[in-house]
Amino acid sequence: MPKDKSLNIDTMKLLKTLFVFLIAVLFGGCIDEDTSDCPPTENFSLRFNYINFGEYINRVNIGIFDRSGRCIQVRQLEKSDLNNSQGITLSLDTGKYTAICWANSFDKTRIKGLTVGSLMSDGEVYHTNYGTNIPINNNDSLYYGSLNFSVLPGNNITDTLYFKPAHIRLNVYIKGLEMLSLKSYAANDPAIRINNLLPLYDFKRQPKGAPVSYYPSISDYTAEIIHIKCDVLYFSLNDKITVDILENTISNKVLWTVDLIKFTRDNGISIDDNHQIDIPLQVTFLDGKITVSLAPWGNNPVDPDL
Repeated sequence: MPKDKSLNIDTMKLLKTLFVFLIAVLFGGCIDEDTSDCPPTENFSLRFNYINFGEYINRVNIGIFDRSGRCIQVRQLEKSDLNNSQGITLSLDTGKYTAICWANSFDKTRIKGLTVGSLMSDGEVYHTNYGTNIPINNNDSLYYGSLNFSVLPGNNITDTLYFKPAHIRLNVYIKGLEMLSLKSYAANDPAIRINNLLPLYDFKRQPKGAPVSYYPSISDYTAEIIHIKCDVLYFSLNDKITVDILENTISNKVLWTVDLIKFTRDNGISIDDNHQIDIPLQVTFLDGKITVSLAPWGNNPVDPDL
Protein backbone atom coordinates (compact mmCIF):
# COMPACT_ATOMS: atom_id res chain seq x y z
CA MET A 1 0.00 0.00 0.00
CA PRO A 2 2.72 2.55 0.80
CA LYS A 3 4.43 1.58 -2.48
CA ASP A 4 1.32 2.48 -4.52
CA LYS A 5 0.99 5.79 -2.69
CA SER A 6 4.60 6.67 -3.47
CA LEU A 7 4.03 5.80 -7.13
CA ASN A 8 1.06 8.16 -7.32
CA ILE A 9 3.12 10.99 -5.83
CA ASP A 10 5.92 10.39 -8.36
CA THR A 11 3.40 10.35 -11.20
CA MET A 12 1.90 13.68 -10.07
CA LYS A 13 5.37 15.25 -9.90
CA LEU A 14 6.12 14.02 -13.42
CA LEU A 15 2.88 15.46 -14.78
CA LYS A 16 3.57 18.83 -13.14
CA THR A 17 7.07 18.86 -14.66
CA LEU A 18 5.68 18.07 -18.13
CA PHE A 19 3.04 20.79 -17.77
CA VAL A 20 5.63 23.42 -16.84
CA PHE A 21 7.82 22.28 -19.75
CA LEU A 22 4.95 22.59 -22.26
CA ILE A 23 4.07 26.08 -21.04
CA ALA A 24 7.70 27.14 -21.37
CA VAL A 25 7.85 25.78 -24.94
CA LEU A 26 4.55 27.33 -25.94
CA PHE A 27 5.30 30.81 -24.63
CA GLY A 28 9.08 30.71 -24.78
CA GLY A 29 9.11 33.27 -27.55
CA CYS A 30 7.45 35.76 -25.21
CA ILE A 31 10.34 35.55 -22.71
CA ASP A 32 12.96 36.56 -25.24
CA GLU A 33 13.16 39.90 -26.97
CA ASP A 34 11.55 38.42 -30.14
CA THR A 35 7.81 38.44 -29.40
CA SER A 36 6.64 37.69 -32.94
CA ASP A 37 5.30 34.27 -31.90
CA CYS A 38 3.33 35.62 -28.93
CA PRO A 39 -0.46 35.77 -28.98
CA PRO A 40 -1.45 39.38 -29.89
CA THR A 41 -2.35 41.71 -27.06
CA GLU A 42 -4.54 44.80 -27.30
CA ASN A 43 -2.14 46.66 -29.55
CA PHE A 44 -4.37 48.95 -31.64
CA SER A 45 -6.54 51.77 -30.28
CA LEU A 46 -9.19 53.12 -32.64
CA ARG A 47 -10.49 56.55 -31.68
CA PHE A 48 -13.66 58.18 -33.08
CA ASN A 49 -14.07 61.82 -33.98
CA TYR A 50 -17.06 63.91 -34.99
CA ILE A 51 -18.17 67.38 -33.99
CA ASN A 52 -20.43 67.10 -30.90
CA PHE A 53 -19.88 63.35 -31.01
CA GLY A 54 -22.01 62.51 -27.97
CA GLU A 55 -24.95 64.49 -29.33
CA TYR A 56 -25.12 62.73 -32.70
CA ILE A 57 -23.53 59.28 -32.33
CA ASN A 58 -25.49 56.71 -30.29
CA ARG A 59 -24.19 53.37 -31.57
CA VAL A 60 -21.20 52.28 -33.65
CA ASN A 61 -20.86 49.09 -35.68
CA ILE A 62 -17.23 48.29 -36.52
CA GLY A 63 -15.75 45.93 -39.08
CA ILE A 64 -11.99 45.30 -39.41
CA PHE A 65 -10.93 44.07 -42.85
CA ASP A 66 -7.52 42.62 -43.73
CA ARG A 67 -5.47 43.59 -46.80
CA SER A 68 -7.45 41.12 -48.97
CA GLY A 69 -10.70 42.88 -48.01
CA ARG A 70 -11.99 40.08 -45.80
CA CYS A 71 -13.63 40.90 -42.47
CA ILE A 72 -11.68 39.48 -39.51
CA GLN A 73 -13.30 41.24 -36.53
CA VAL A 74 -16.69 42.81 -35.77
CA ARG A 75 -17.71 44.92 -32.80
CA GLN A 76 -20.83 46.86 -31.76
CA LEU A 77 -20.55 49.71 -29.26
CA GLU A 78 -23.65 51.04 -27.54
CA LYS A 79 -24.18 54.52 -26.14
CA SER A 80 -22.98 53.45 -22.68
CA ASP A 81 -19.74 52.11 -24.19
CA LEU A 82 -19.19 55.33 -26.12
CA ASN A 83 -19.81 57.42 -23.02
CA ASN A 84 -17.05 55.49 -21.24
CA SER A 85 -14.61 55.63 -24.13
CA GLN A 86 -14.91 57.32 -27.51
CA GLY A 87 -13.19 54.41 -29.21
CA ILE A 88 -12.10 50.79 -28.83
CA THR A 89 -8.87 48.83 -28.33
CA LEU A 90 -8.29 45.71 -30.43
CA SER A 91 -5.83 42.82 -30.69
CA LEU A 92 -4.45 42.52 -34.22
CA ASP A 93 -1.60 40.65 -35.88
CA THR A 94 1.02 42.54 -37.85
CA GLY A 95 -0.42 43.68 -41.17
CA LYS A 96 -2.46 46.23 -43.10
CA TYR A 97 -6.14 46.77 -42.32
CA THR A 98 -9.22 48.87 -43.07
CA ALA A 99 -11.75 49.84 -40.42
CA ILE A 100 -15.33 50.42 -41.66
CA CYS A 101 -17.75 52.01 -39.20
CA TRP A 102 -21.47 52.77 -39.41
CA ALA A 103 -23.07 54.80 -36.64
CA ASN A 104 -26.73 54.86 -35.55
CA SER A 105 -27.80 51.63 -37.21
CA PHE A 106 -31.05 50.80 -35.43
CA ASP A 107 -34.42 49.33 -36.47
CA LYS A 108 -34.49 51.13 -39.85
CA THR A 109 -31.09 49.87 -41.02
CA ARG A 110 -29.70 46.55 -42.17
CA ILE A 111 -25.94 46.14 -42.65
CA LYS A 112 -25.06 43.26 -44.96
CA GLY A 113 -21.48 42.01 -44.93
CA LEU A 114 -20.37 43.21 -41.51
CA THR A 115 -19.69 39.62 -40.42
CA VAL A 116 -16.44 37.71 -40.01
CA GLY A 117 -15.42 36.19 -43.34
CA SER A 118 -17.41 38.60 -45.52
CA LEU A 119 -15.78 40.67 -48.25
CA MET A 120 -15.78 44.46 -48.08
CA SER A 121 -16.75 44.59 -51.76
CA ASP A 122 -20.01 42.76 -50.97
CA GLY A 123 -21.03 45.11 -48.15
CA GLU A 124 -24.35 46.96 -48.38
CA VAL A 125 -26.40 49.19 -46.07
CA TYR A 126 -30.12 49.68 -46.64
CA HIS A 127 -33.51 50.19 -45.01
CA THR A 128 -35.01 47.10 -43.41
CA ASN A 129 -38.11 47.46 -45.64
CA TYR A 130 -36.07 47.49 -48.84
CA GLY A 131 -37.03 44.59 -51.10
CA THR A 132 -40.33 44.01 -49.26
CA ASN A 133 -43.89 45.20 -49.87
CA ILE A 134 -43.69 47.51 -46.86
CA PRO A 135 -43.11 51.19 -47.84
CA ILE A 136 -39.89 52.89 -46.77
CA ASN A 137 -40.68 55.88 -44.60
CA ASN A 138 -37.47 57.16 -43.05
CA ASN A 139 -33.84 56.12 -42.63
CA ASP A 140 -31.90 56.11 -39.40
CA SER A 141 -29.66 59.16 -38.95
CA LEU A 142 -26.60 57.30 -40.23
CA TYR A 143 -22.93 58.32 -40.05
CA TYR A 144 -20.00 56.64 -41.79
CA GLY A 145 -16.25 56.44 -41.35
CA SER A 146 -13.36 54.45 -42.81
CA LEU A 147 -9.67 54.24 -41.95
CA ASN A 148 -6.69 52.45 -43.53
CA PHE A 149 -3.97 51.61 -41.02
CA SER A 150 -1.05 49.28 -40.36
CA VAL A 151 -0.01 47.29 -37.28
CA LEU A 152 3.75 46.86 -36.85
CA PRO A 153 5.58 44.26 -34.73
CA GLY A 154 5.92 45.26 -31.09
CA ASN A 155 4.15 48.61 -31.53
CA ASN A 156 1.04 49.88 -29.77
CA ILE A 157 -0.72 52.16 -32.24
CA THR A 158 -3.48 54.75 -31.82
CA ASP A 159 -5.29 56.17 -34.83
CA THR A 160 -8.43 58.25 -35.37
CA LEU A 161 -11.44 57.53 -37.58
CA TYR A 162 -13.41 60.62 -38.63
CA PHE A 163 -17.13 60.19 -39.14
CA LYS A 164 -19.10 62.00 -41.80
CA PRO A 165 -22.89 62.18 -42.24
CA ALA A 166 -24.52 59.41 -44.26
CA HIS A 167 -27.97 60.98 -44.29
CA ILE A 168 -29.68 64.15 -45.49
CA ARG A 169 -32.56 65.49 -43.43
CA LEU A 170 -35.64 66.85 -45.15
CA ASN A 171 -37.98 69.03 -43.11
CA VAL A 172 -41.10 69.49 -45.23
CA TYR A 173 -43.87 71.84 -44.10
CA ILE A 174 -47.25 71.95 -45.82
CA LYS A 175 -49.34 75.00 -45.05
CA GLY A 176 -52.89 75.93 -45.98
CA LEU A 177 -54.44 72.52 -46.58
CA GLU A 178 -57.54 71.90 -44.52
CA MET A 179 -56.97 69.34 -41.78
CA LEU A 180 -59.78 66.91 -41.02
CA SER A 181 -58.78 66.36 -37.40
CA LEU A 182 -56.58 67.94 -34.78
CA LYS A 183 -56.46 64.78 -32.70
CA SER A 184 -55.30 62.16 -35.17
CA TYR A 185 -53.73 61.89 -38.58
CA ALA A 186 -55.72 59.56 -40.84
CA ALA A 187 -54.92 57.89 -44.16
CA ASN A 188 -57.29 60.26 -45.97
CA ASP A 189 -55.33 63.33 -44.85
CA PRO A 190 -52.58 64.92 -46.98
CA ALA A 191 -49.20 63.16 -47.27
CA ILE A 192 -45.95 63.39 -49.21
CA ARG A 193 -43.93 61.04 -51.39
CA ILE A 194 -40.22 61.49 -52.14
CA ASN A 195 -39.23 60.00 -55.49
CA ASN A 196 -36.06 58.66 -57.14
CA LEU A 197 -33.98 58.09 -54.00
CA LEU A 198 -31.20 55.52 -54.22
CA PRO A 199 -31.85 52.83 -51.58
CA LEU A 200 -28.39 51.35 -50.84
CA TYR A 201 -24.87 52.26 -49.78
CA ASP A 202 -21.77 50.21 -50.46
CA PHE A 203 -19.00 50.13 -47.85
CA LYS A 204 -17.45 53.25 -49.38
CA ARG A 205 -20.70 55.12 -48.65
CA GLN A 206 -21.53 55.36 -52.35
CA PRO A 207 -25.30 55.27 -53.11
CA LYS A 208 -26.44 52.54 -55.51
CA GLY A 209 -29.42 50.46 -56.59
CA ALA A 210 -32.64 51.11 -58.49
CA PRO A 211 -34.44 54.32 -57.39
CA VAL A 212 -37.30 53.99 -54.91
CA SER A 213 -39.93 56.25 -53.35
CA TYR A 214 -40.21 57.06 -49.65
CA TYR A 215 -43.51 57.66 -47.84
CA PRO A 216 -42.47 59.48 -44.64
CA SER A 217 -44.74 59.65 -41.63
CA ILE A 218 -46.11 62.89 -40.25
CA SER A 219 -43.94 64.28 -37.45
CA ASP A 220 -46.41 66.84 -36.09
CA TYR A 221 -49.07 69.23 -37.27
CA THR A 222 -51.53 71.94 -36.31
CA ALA A 223 -54.73 73.14 -37.95
CA GLU A 224 -52.59 75.02 -40.49
CA ILE A 225 -49.24 73.27 -40.86
CA ILE A 226 -48.18 69.68 -41.43
CA HIS A 227 -44.54 68.88 -40.60
CA ILE A 228 -42.76 65.85 -42.09
CA LYS A 229 -39.20 65.09 -40.96
CA CYS A 230 -37.41 62.48 -43.03
CA ASP A 231 -33.80 61.26 -43.15
CA VAL A 232 -32.75 59.85 -46.54
CA LEU A 233 -29.51 58.51 -47.97
CA TYR A 234 -27.15 60.96 -49.67
CA PHE A 235 -28.02 62.16 -53.15
CA SER A 236 -26.21 64.51 -55.51
CA LEU A 237 -27.24 67.58 -57.46
CA ASN A 238 -27.11 65.40 -60.59
CA ASP A 239 -30.01 63.26 -59.37
CA LYS A 240 -33.68 63.89 -60.13
CA ILE A 241 -35.32 63.95 -56.70
CA THR A 242 -38.92 65.17 -56.52
CA VAL A 243 -41.32 65.66 -53.61
CA ASP A 244 -45.02 65.02 -54.34
CA ILE A 245 -47.71 66.57 -52.15
CA LEU A 246 -50.47 63.94 -52.11
CA GLU A 247 -54.16 64.45 -51.46
CA ASN A 248 -53.94 61.32 -49.28
CA THR A 249 -52.36 57.87 -49.26
CA ILE A 250 -55.53 56.23 -50.57
CA SER A 251 -56.02 58.09 -53.85
CA ASN A 252 -52.31 59.10 -54.16
CA LYS A 253 -53.55 62.07 -56.19
CA VAL A 254 -50.67 64.52 -56.68
CA LEU A 255 -51.58 68.08 -55.68
CA TRP A 256 -48.14 69.56 -56.40
CA THR A 257 -44.61 68.39 -57.22
CA VAL A 258 -41.41 70.09 -56.08
CA ASP A 259 -38.14 69.59 -57.93
CA LEU A 260 -35.94 69.11 -54.87
CA ILE A 261 -32.63 69.50 -56.73
CA LYS A 262 -33.74 72.81 -58.27
CA PHE A 263 -34.98 73.93 -54.85
CA THR A 264 -31.61 73.24 -53.20
CA ARG A 265 -29.74 75.04 -56.00
CA ASP A 266 -32.07 78.04 -55.97
CA ASN A 267 -31.67 78.40 -52.21
CA GLY A 268 -27.91 77.89 -52.02
CA ILE A 269 -28.06 74.60 -50.09
CA SER A 270 -24.84 72.67 -50.65
CA ILE A 271 -24.79 68.87 -50.63
CA ASP A 272 -21.45 68.47 -48.87
CA ASP A 273 -20.05 65.19 -47.54
CA ASN A 274 -18.55 66.77 -44.43
CA HIS A 275 -21.54 68.73 -43.19
CA GLN A 276 -24.91 68.07 -41.63
CA ILE A 277 -27.47 68.78 -44.37
CA ASP A 278 -30.93 70.03 -43.44
CA ILE A 279 -33.30 71.02 -46.24
CA PRO A 280 -36.26 73.07 -44.87
CA LEU A 281 -38.95 73.07 -47.56
CA GLN A 282 -42.35 74.76 -47.23
CA VAL A 283 -45.24 74.35 -49.67
CA THR A 284 -48.05 76.87 -49.11
CA PHE A 285 -51.58 76.59 -50.53
CA LEU A 286 -53.28 79.99 -50.39
CA ASP A 287 -56.21 81.41 -52.37
CA GLY A 288 -55.79 78.90 -55.17
CA LYS A 289 -52.06 79.61 -55.50
CA ILE A 290 -49.16 77.38 -54.52
CA THR A 291 -45.77 78.70 -53.44
CA VAL A 292 -42.56 76.86 -52.54
CA SER A 293 -40.06 78.49 -50.17
CA LEU A 294 -37.53 77.92 -47.41
CA ALA A 295 -39.40 77.10 -44.23
CA PRO A 296 -38.99 79.77 -41.55
CA TRP A 297 -38.98 76.98 -38.94
CA GLY A 298 -36.13 75.12 -40.58
CA ASN A 299 -32.43 75.83 -40.89
CA ASN A 300 -29.43 74.67 -42.85
CA PRO A 301 -26.59 74.33 -40.33
CA VAL A 302 -23.06 74.37 -41.61
CA ASP A 303 -20.47 72.59 -39.47
CA PRO A 304 -16.77 73.39 -39.51
CA ASP A 305 -14.78 71.32 -41.97
CA LEU A 306 -13.80 67.98 -40.49
